[in-house]
Amino acid sequence: MRALGKSGVSPREAIGADLRAQRAKEMDREYRRMILEKIGLAGANPDQLQLVQDSPGMVRSREGVGPSPWDPQRVGDLSRRFVRQSGWKTMLDIVDVKNHWEKYVGPQLGAHTKVESYREGRLVVRTDSTAWATQLKMLLPTLEKKLAQRLGPDTVRQVIIRGPLGPSWKFGARSVPGRGPRDTYG
Repeated sequence: MRALGKSGVSPREAIGADLRAQRAKEMDREYRRMILEKIGLAGANPDQLQLVQDSPGMVRSREGVGPSPWDPQRVGDLSRRFVRQSGWKTMLDIVDVKNHWEKYVGPQLGAHTKVESYREGRLVVRTDSTAWATQLKMLLPTLEKKLAQRLGPDTVRQVIIRGPLGPSWKFGARSVPGRGPRDTYG
């Protein structure tokens, strides 16, 4: 029976891994030295060495050489990183919720409601009638749970449900100021 260390690896395997890592570092160091001699920077200052160390194919790592940032990368990985770094993730998630609204509220309610806007944690939903607004208000706790699961707990802090807009009485380029016809809508 062999004795295992704290990491569950035998001492012989641990020593072998350390030797491989050390050998890789030595090979990396030797390769860099050869490149510096080829380009005439054998006795270079640290700024010149930094230029060589950060060039393609010359990546510093704990294990020695590794993949370079200049190597080809998948478009999906690059776009995910770009979206995350630019801060667009939340807005793209909201657009995804808007495009798949029926998944969150059901097909019948989804046909009569739509996501109107999102700003600073407030999701505004517009309904076709006050009856549909009431139906959506009854579904609100379930909807908030689904949105929290999809977007994260603090992305949508408030869902505002609005009924239909009354008709506009302003037609054309010019209109007369005033309140228009006196009636209630909604």
